Amino acid sequence: MNIRKFPGVVAVTAIIVFINALWLSAAHIVITSLSLAIAGGIVALLAGVGAIYTYLRPDERLAALGSNAAKILAYSISMGILICLLTTLNFPLIDPQLAAVDHALGFDWPTAYKWVWAHKFVADVFIWTYNSVIPQIGILVMLFVSVRQYGRIRLLVWLYIVTSLSYILIAAVLPAEGTFGYYKTDLNTPYVVQYYALRDNSMRVFDLFKLQGTVQFPSFHLVLAVICTYVARGMSWLFAILFVLNAFVIVATPVIGGHFLTDLLASAILIAPLIFVVERGLKAYDKAAIKD
Repeated sequence: MNIRKFPGVVAVTAIIVFINALWLSAAHIVITSLSLAIAGGIVALLAGVGAIYTYLRPDERLAALGSNAAKILAYSISMGILICLLTTLNFPLIDPQLAAVDHALGFDWPTAYKWVWAHKFVADVFIWTYNSVIPQIGILVMLFVSVRQYGRIRLLVWLYIVTSLSYILIAAVLPAEGTFGYYKTDLNTPYVVQYYALRDNSMRVFDLFKLQGTVQFPSFHLVLAVICTYVARGMSWLFAILFVLNAFVIVATPVIGGHFLTDLLASAILIAPLIFVVERGLKAYDKAAIKD
């Protein structure tokens, strides 16, 4: 197949939206009108900014910022809905197997959990760094736009899409409730509550601003930490900052994110082949475009 015919970001998002719409209708699940209107309005506003500065008042950087922000947000919203729908499939949990691997590796999650929360400064640092990984995407887009590094934005977006789709599909067929649920700690954590509600099909209304990330195996936080660092390689100051910051993200993930160590190991194994595939795909696309 000609690489140029592979769907772009908008096409991928449109396909997911179509699947979501059919699934939501068939399952009689609704999205709150207010959250849908607000989310749609923000995406439309960002897309409008991109269009204005592309066609009416040409400005390369503002056009790139608006259009890329709209694409990332639209994809993220549609992916969030798909994650929830896939969770309702309710496949058997694999937490006992993950815990067994952790035990074989000598990692005692309950002990690590107690140690971190017994040291407030460590816990605060871990919480801050763990929560930094999502904002990093937006910050990187703005930074790359400011220095006209549009190729880095494209790589970041496609790594985000390919890895997230791969991981949510794995999580759908190999679901895990995570260490919070398995070890019966922090059961009131929003993602844990939502995860159980999705699995028993008691969650019939989706508020787009309250949806939680429920992918436990493999760890998607580790993926985001890696790809945010990877796309900054060659920019010494930025790469150094992200390398240190995301090293803390990865170390914090088991306790703050409720992950088995096995979740992180599986994620680490998968990320390199996915980066390779994305980079090869983008190079093939560019090569085909040059021929034209």
